[in-house]
Amino acid sequence: MKALSVYKPCSYNGAAIYDKFEAWIDEVDEWRTIHGLSELATVTAVSILVTKDARDWYKLNVRGNERDWTLKRISLELFDEVFPPNYASILRQTFEDAKQGSNSLKRWHKYLTKLAERVPHLTVHELRRRFWNGSATYLQKEWARIGLDPEDANTTITVMLESGMCFECALSWESAEAKRSNFNTRGLRGAKTESRPTEYFYRNKHQ
Repeated sequence: MKALSVYKPCSYNGAAIYDKFEAWIDEVDEWRTIHGLSELATVTAVSILVTKDARDWYKLNVRGNERDWTLKRISLELFDEVFPPNYASILRQTFEDAKQGSNSLKRWHKYLTKLAERVPHLTVHELRRRFWNGSATYLQKEWARIGLDPEDANTTITVMLESGMCFECALSWESAEAKRSNFNTRGLRGAKTESRPTEYFYRNKHQ
């Protein structure tokens, strides 16, 4: 396969390590998107991207029936095979404790929605509430200010994500402006605030 000769995603050996498993699935998914591979080509390629227990599972369940499978289905069923039965409870607790932390809103959203796919019997309401409560405090305040409510079904994850990214950009802009103003005040000593640093230093260099 030509795509494999250009770049080969990492392999997965069937180890029950959540982050490693998800990173592998993400890498394969990104790889197929970049190369425009069909579902069948992707499923077929997975055969050389698995080793040890994962390869044994592929041979037993997928080989010979590749047309009946998708990467999504492999992700779900292989996950159920390699992780212990009680792992759903562990993931449920991980979901309940999840927070945005220092991540961007987009990355936080991706992490939470992926985690939610692994938690059985999770409702849309629970996902919406965790996304809200786990997000940065300033975002929760901004969402409330524009009338959003995690208990309201009309406050969808999509609405929160789109508006939240705007608030995030606004905060970054304000932070950059504050730093620029502080630099003008302390570093340029009397220079007009509209002058850019490069213009100021060039002008003074030739005086």
